Amino acid sequence: MVRKLKNLLPAARSRLSTIVLSANRHLSGGRYGATPELSETLSSSGNPIITARDVTDYGYVSFTADPFLFISDETWHLFFEIQNGHREPTAVIGHATSENGGNDWQYDGVVLKWKRHLAFPFVFESGGTVYMAPGQGGDPADRSVTLFRADPFPHRWVPVTDMISPEYGPLDPIVFKYRDYWWIIVGAGSNDTLYAYYSTELETDDWRPHEHNPIVTDRTWAGRPAGRPIVTESGVILFLQNNVDQYGDKVQVYEITGLSPSEYTDEPIREHSWFEGTGLFGWNSGRMHHVDAQYVTESQKWVYVTDGDVKFGRSLLGSCWSIGAYVNEDPPFGLVRKE
Repeated sequence: MVRKLKNLLPAARSRLSTIVLSANRHLSGGRYGATPELSETLSSSGNPIITARDVTDYGYVSFTADPFLFISDETWHLFFEIQNGHREPTAVIGHATSENGGNDWQYDGVVLKWKRHLAFPFVFESGGTVYMAPGQGGDPADRSVTLFRADPFPHRWVPVTDMISPEYGPLDPIVFKYRDYWWIIVGAGSNDTLYAYYSTELETDDWRPHEHNPIVTDRTWAGRPAGRPIVTESGVILFLQNNVDQYGDKVQVYEITGLSPSEYTDEPIREHSWFEGTGLFGWNSGRMHHVDAQYVTESQKWVYVTDGDVKFGRSLLGSCWSIGAYVNEDPPFGLVRKE
């Protein structure tokens, strides 16, 4: 099934470029330039781009969520959670593609089915190899952060190693290289706690816990990863869930201001949430809890893939997450591309 997404981007031929914090980040109004306001320039008339109705190979699907974008030559790949509570496992990783820069999307099928519930398919590239480190559900004592390698991309994923297997049950892992180390940050507890681990290598099970783990506690308003971090030369921008009023209610934006094996500090970039439910009716009227923000070199624009749930009817029908996308020429939070 093909869905039309209006006003997105021309076909892209290159992947995410390196970005650095712009020189004007220390403005009188705050540490960063103005946050991009998506409502005026990014019409939601073409959203959602992927819903449960698009999935044709995993029974009666409840929802699709947690989208991550990967651009390879002229093909855009979207990986996301597919939820069906009547199947075992209850969630798998699906895949959709676009050959025209996000204007049309074709559901491709389930690409990763594992021994337990999978979500949050964090896909990234290192050294020419494409990896995925999805989140896992089920019994917390059985959860790991398992690294998969595409072989071949995008339809076959081979487990490489269990990077970490903490007893508390990690949630929604994000994996990134920052300065001297690879880092894993995961959620835990009641969506109010963050743990960090580091290693000099990616494909290893020898990850050391941060000296001050857990690095964040009792922070329900920003205590669970909510999408791909933006890694810069000066710091790391994190998207974190705000779960004060309900699970997956909003997305907050934080900057890691200090990160080493013995240090972790972060602070909010903006006081209010960035992505949240629009209210009343619509695919994202009730809540929004995920974003993958990437700069596309070919079009020199930023694309945001996100998810949303309805407001009315959820108490009767359950969660109805679906996936949308937005585009904006202005960089988020004062970021500029490194020439």
